[in-house]
Amino acid sequence: HDCYVIGRAALATEDFYHALMWLQEALDRLDQENNTTLISKINILNNLVHATSQQGNIEHALALAEEILSIDPGHVEAKNKKIYYESLINNRTLMAEEQEKVDFNRTDDTDSIGNSLKQSSIQYVSMNNKNFQVKNQRPGTDLELRSRQAFEEICRQQHAQLSKKRQATLFCRYRHNNHPYLIFRPVKEEKVLDEPAVFLFHDVVSDSDIEKLKALAVPRLQRALIRNAATNAITPTNDRISKSAWLRDEDSPVVARLSQLISALTNLTMETAEEIQVFILFSVV
Repeated sequence: HDCYVIGRAALATEDFYHALMWLQEALDRLDQENNTTLISKINILNNLVHATSQQGNIEHALALAEEILSIDPGHVEAKNKKIYYESLINNRTLMAEEQEKVDFNRTDDTDSIGNSLKQSSIQYVSMNNKNFQVKNQRPGTDLELRSRQAFEEICRQQHAQLSKKRQATLFCRYRHNNHPYLIFRPVKEEKVLDEPAVFLFHDVVSDSDIEKLKALAVPRLQRALIRNAATNAITPTNDRISKSAWLRDEDSPVVARLSQLISALTNLTMETAEEIQVFILFSVV
């Protein structure tokens, strides 16, 4: 059910790349799991037809329309789509012949790196019941594709494995920085990356303080905004759908205590630092 809802939401915003993936996942899970929801196979297939056709998979869309008709021979929309896709496929030969008339002697100055990125953005969705390789290319400029790829690899922890030599530089220890605040209760520190140096601190904030911070933040949560590079305006974006709140030291002794702890851990002053941000993330990648 969740996969179907996400796929439908992506379809509504014309994000056919994610719609195809999530609707296909919903279809795959339908037979694997006990379907106790009101979502029918026809509902999933009908939406999947639209998503895959928009990604250029006409033969796949036709096969899905035929699958709908095998379940419900009177399905009017599937009948119309079947006729339409058959017409597109029949006309493809004529379109190919027209394309051959294009002057192939023109120079192609497309950036090779960009081509590589676009090719790598094409995913092939495996089908359970059909022998199809379904193309699913992500739209976007080279920079957008590169940034999104790096973001998702980090988010899913798909970054390259470190060599044994680099792994040998990583360690865990108790840190106190000779700071009076930490001398008698040092903090667990883990070095997770050597270049650039990235450290992770464990068990820094108590559960009770976390609940107090959440209680302070919840009434202040607002849709997170970003600065538009083109207009320099502060606006919401579909890529960042979190809610966030900012907490100052004056708001609570808990916030002030956390600021003091951060300063002691990092050996940095908090006078020029941003306020503490608490956020709820709803993003799906």
